[in-house]
Amino acid sequence: MHKIAQVFRFFIVLALVAAGGFAAQAKTVQVDGANDATFRDSIQQWLNGEDLVALTRLATMANDGNLAAQIFMGVVTNGVAPHTSSQLLLHMSQEQRRLLSRFTTGENAGKSWLEVAQDRHPLAKAYRDFDDNRLYQKAFDYLFAHGERFLASKAHTRYINQGGFRTALRGAEKGHYDSVSKPWLAAAVRNAAMLGLSKPSAKLREMFDGVEDAFSDTGREFHFWGRPYDAIFDPNTRKRIGYPDTILSDPALHNRLRGLVVYDPRMAPVRQLCDSICPNSASGCGIALRAHISSYDRFWNKSRSPIEAFISTKDYRKSARFTGDMRRLMASEPQTPSAVAPLSVCFSDYMYGK
Repeated sequence: MHKIAQVFRFFIVLALVAAGGFAAQAKTVQVDGANDATFRDSIQQWLNGEDLVALTRLATMANDGNLAAQIFMGVVTNGVAPHTSSQLLLHMSQEQRRLLSRFTTGENAGKSWLEVAQDRHPLAKAYRDFDDNRLYQKAFDYLFAHGERFLASKAHTRYINQGGFRTALRGAEKGHYDSVSKPWLAAAVRNAAMLGLSKPSAKLREMFDGVEDAFSDTGREFHFWGRPYDAIFDPNTRKRIGYPDTILSDPALHNRLRGLVVYDPRMAPVRQLCDSICPNSASGCGIALRAHISSYDRFWNKSRSPIEAFISTKDYRKSARFTGDMRRLMASEPQTPSAVAPLSVCFSDYMYGK
């Protein structure tokens, strides 16, 4: 494959997402038990960061048959949103983890929450089927149609890795994109021949006509954040060689990135997080955050509520637990936070829990 095509493929795998396209209004999911006062109170405790108390209460409710509690516990403790509970579960004994991750009483004892709940609600089935390579596309179609966009980046990476760009573009025709992923899809439509694709459909060409793609000058600046195509990651130092020096040595670039942090609608979750953790230097924090992460699309999706049926993204992002969840999410990045300290000491300290 041509070198440019290889570069394109590498970054589109990192960045393409099937996040909630807004072509159609998502259907509201109704789940038995979701309006139960104890369930709502436990969810609020979880949002307040009282994980052990909240999850213990919810596990009891799930064992007693509350469907909403079963689905929520399945999402939080069965691997759908590991950054929300991994730290808590890591320091538990095997028996303690078992009490929070599966049924412990009755005929379902030993089964996971979603294993049982999938027979009671299609939302639970979609979350469970998402890890099955034969079923994930149908599962994501359901999640997307019902406003559940947390798994979007994982879904579209699978589209690329298992079905190639053709699968990704078929998803685009269904409206599986948002303002962050749209430039990548526009680039795929315009570079179909280079990628070995047949000519895109008239519908796709019309949908992306005039859309600025990720490889335009301004598109590249937003998606690559001043990082050269050929930036090499050094596993010994856990830093990208020469980056973020390219930002620090170019005042004009630095100012343009600051403008994106402050004004670009796509940066809303970054602004919300940085306003909370670095209120006196929020724009510098935003620049450093973007330089630290490998894929903004992953952050964009994972900054959403892990399950919109019970918690809106608006409520999740303003909750006490949001800053901790995002730190745990970004802790999985290969780059050490100290690499971006020259851009924001505050952000680096946040990542180190200072």
